[in-house]
Amino acid sequence: MTEPLTYTSLCSALYCPAPSNPDWHRCFVCGALEIQHHHVEPRSQAPSRVMDKTNIVALCNEHHELIGMGELIDQLEDGVYTVTEDEAILCCVEQGTGEIVASRSLTESVEWVQEAEGPLKSLLDNLVVLTDEGLAHLWAQEQQHAESAFIGQCAIAYTYHERWGGHGDAWAVRAARVIRDTDGIPCSPSTVRDRASAAIALMAVPSPEEFLANVGITITVAVGKADDPASAAEYALAQRDEGRQMTKIADEISEKHAALYSCPECGFEGERKEFKHVKEKDYE
Repeated sequence: MTEPLTYTSLCSALYCPAPSNPDWHRCFVCGALEIQHHHVEPRSQAPSRVMDKTNIVALCNEHHELIGMGELIDQLEDGVYTVTEDEAILCCVEQGTGEIVASRSLTESVEWVQEAEGPLKSLLDNLVVLTDEGLAHLWAQEQQHAESAFIGQCAIAYTYHERWGGHGDAWAVRAARVIRDTDGIPCSPSTVRDRASAAIALMAVPSPEEFLANVGITITVAVGKADDPASAAEYALAQRDEGRQMTKIADEISEKHAALYSCPECGFEGERKEFKHVKEKDYE
């Protein structure tokens, strides 16, 4: 008679949520294999939850220390674990399984860039050969010139995204650091992220300078985050011609985009304009 199969636990920690799941035992932020069990609600503040498996996530030593020092902010809500830095989302993961449940939408827009033509696309093609520091120097120079500066920074930000992009906002955090460290220019991850989104919008219109002058930066960023940038751009121009307030137009475009990121599979509702449900295999 064949003996029934038995499984040996891979992890000896009594409070580990997934002791026999090797995929869970990766840093939720960077994917490193050497991990520590992190209590999201600290043991010092919630001693009764020391053995609570719903309060445990996997982090590498570096990210564990950064969270402990307060340089990164983590949160666990409705079974979804997030880590942020300067309002940029580094990860959004199911606590119990370690599976990625949300991603930035910017990566999804690559088809727009591949099909785009015009001056901004030509600029992007020239930027890919520059070093990280070279891009940072250009960013500083472009900051000195009004609308042309914004368009140039959009191209630079998108180049950084293409270079380091993936799920989460880690690429924007890294780009902001390089820009700050290279020329001492104040720069936040959200600024880099919005510039990259705006690049999508400016590649969807025939004349980037004219579009930007007509609708402004706020609407341009909202158009870049829309599921159909070309249609959103047409809508923005039509509404602007009717004399409507730009903030209201941007909000309408943003709301339309946000509906795309309410996941029908898992029910996860991300922050406005921020998330789209994906599976890990999308990044293999």
